[in-house]
Amino acid sequence: MRIQLARHLACVKHYGRNRNLSIDVLESSNGSECSEGFLKCEECNQLYPVIDGVALLLENVAEYISSRPSLLGKWILSSKTSAMKEYLKKISSTLTKLTSPQGHNLYEVDGSLYESYNWTQFDFDSNDRFLSLLKHKMYPNDLYNKVVHSTATNLDGAALDMGCSSGYAAFQLAKKFAFVIGIDLSFSFISEARRRMASLRQGNLDFVVADCIMPPFHPNRFDLVIALNIIEFMDTEQLLDRIHRVLKDDGEVVFSSPYDYNRTLQVNKVGPQSFRQLLQKSGFRIGSRYVTSESFIPWTLRINERTYLFYYVDYLRARKASKGKR
Repeated sequence: MRIQLARHLACVKHYGRNRNLSIDVLESSNGSECSEGFLKCEECNQLYPVIDGVALLLENVAEYISSRPSLLGKWILSSKTSAMKEYLKKISSTLTKLTSPQGHNLYEVDGSLYESYNWTQFDFDSNDRFLSLLKHKMYPNDLYNKVVHSTATNLDGAALDMGCSSGYAAFQLAKKFAFVIGIDLSFSFISEARRRMASLRQGNLDFVVADCIMPPFHPNRFDLVIALNIIEFMDTEQLLDRIHRVLKDDGEVVFSSPYDYNRTLQVNKVGPQSFRQLLQKSGFRIGSRYVTSESFIPWTLRINERTYLFYYVDYLRARKASKGKR
């Protein structure tokens, strides 16, 4: 985690209020990066660990680990300081008391969907068997490129990628914005995104583990928020409320969704038209071209050598307005 990122973060336990975090750097790789340490709320003393360079901005780290038990052993073994080892061991003593769904393991490094998203964003080959059969030239990351190409350059602005996976869209947005941050609940995705970030030496972006329903940011922080293919994973009204809160006045938000509720453990169904209605009721103005017409943008996930998921996702853009006004 970049040390300077701490000033952009807020305690997730104080939703709706500005509560700053201080940073205690236990290990630093180059003076500007915290490879191990803690972020701490200046009011309630809530601790947020930084493990292997990844900040976990989560209200309950123990509950998070309980659905990803394989991570804990790796973290303890890789810890460089006694303070972090003690913190993790203390958490481990509580795990038997917790029961959490195992669905999020799908998106960790040993999960069945981890490589699928990396393939879609970075690792596909144009000679891939499926792609070579398509009549028209199409790439799995075309959706992300469309979002970026349709976004105006704002060299003084900040952008947030919610549910960023391994970060492809965030990397592209960093060419257009002064600062970009990606958040995702998968520790493995965020680790991969930061690995790629280091190799590209892009200094105006970073990635943290955080929940889109509890984004660790101050209000009115971002000029742009993108939320691609995530609305069926969570309470849609809560998500819209959080996005409205972190956007600046007249800030822009971009959504896409396959409306495929078979790919999640959640059942919070919303369709193209009902989502548009909810978006307007939640304080957003939808761009005129997206109000009535649905979009059909190709998006592909490679599950294995013989299985692909091919979607036409809905795509729309909107701007923040006062809640209750359209």
